[in-house]
Amino acid sequence: MRSCYRYLADPGFRRDLETLRERQLSAVVDALRAAGTRAVERLRAGLDSRDEKVAIRAADRLLTHLLAGWEARELERRLAALETAHEYRMAEGQGERA
Repeated sequence: MRSCYRYLADPGFRRDLETLRERQLSAVVDALRAAGTRAVERLRAGLDSRDEKVAIRAADRLLTHLLAGWEARELERRLAALETAHEYRMAEGQGERA
């Protein structure tokens, strides 16, 4: 166990470990994105179902996911604006004043 702590104490090792984690996560996200496209196609096909319950459920799912995606993008946009404003304030020497 001591070896683990020694490795984790090494900044180079920790940097390499983080790089590998990011690569792995990126691969997973890419796979999910590809599967997501297929999932949307499947839901869109459900909109044309002769079974009204299936069509309504597909429409509900699509709208629910559309709203969630829009909210996530809006939060990301707003966070980026806040970060930019904070960086500008820090660069102007205004620091952390309230």
